[in-house]
Amino acid sequence: MKKLLSIFLILVSTALSATVTSCDPDQKNAILGTEKEVMLRLIEIESQWVNFRLDNVKRNFVLPQGRSWVNAHPRYPEYHRYWTAMGSMFTGMRKSIEGGKVNYKCHSAWQWRCEQGKTVAYVLFLLGRPFRTVHICPGFFDPKNHQSRAATLLHELSHSVSSTEDLAMAWSDGPYKDLDKASRDAHHVEEFQMMKAHNILLRTIWIWLFPKAM
Repeated sequence: MKKLLSIFLILVSTALSATVTSCDPDQKNAILGTEKEVMLRLIEIESQWVNFRLDNVKRNFVLPQGRSWVNAHPRYPEYHRYWTAMGSMFTGMRKSIEGGKVNYKCHSAWQWRCEQGKTVAYVLFLLGRPFRTVHICPGFFDPKNHQSRAATLLHELSHSVSSTEDLAMAWSDGPYKDLDKASRDAHHVEEFQMMKAHNILLRTIWIWLFPKAM
C-alpha cells in the first residue's frame, strides 16, 4: 500500500509535465485528468499481474475448477510470452506517463485525420515506428464519450509506447487464439481499462486454454 501511495504521489507531481499543445485550458485539463485515470489503472494492473502468471493460474484457477492441465503443453509457453509482453507493456506505459514522455496535441474536427468526428484520437507511425505524440480530436471531448476517454487513451498510449497494432481482436476468432498477436493488439489493451484483468483473462484466454476436464 505504501508503494502504491508513493507512486500516486509521483503521479500527482509528474502528470502535469506532459506536453500538451494546441489545446484550450478545458481540453488540457480533460486530457491530464484522463491521463491520471489511466495511470492509476496501470498501477492497479501492475500490482495484480503476478497473480496471473502461469503457475498461479494453475494453482488458483485450473485445479480448483477441475479444468484440464497438460504437463509441458506447447501452448503454455505462448501464454507465458503473452503474460510477459503484456506486463512489460503496462510497465512501459506507466513509466512513460511518469516521465512526461507522452505528448498530446489537439486538432479541429476538420483536420483530415479526425475524419469530421469519426476518429477521436490517433498516433502517427513512420516506417513502422510510432511517434510519442497522441493526437486528440474534438470527439474525445464529447460528453457522450466521457466514460470511454480513459480506454481510448490507453489504446493510443499502447500504440505510442509499445507499437501495438489495430488488430480488432481478430486473433481471438476461431478455435485457436493467437496470444502472440493478442499482446500486440491495441483493442485488447484497451479492454484492461474497462474491465478487471481477471475477468478479461478468464473470458478471453483461460476458459479456452484450460477446458473443463472430461
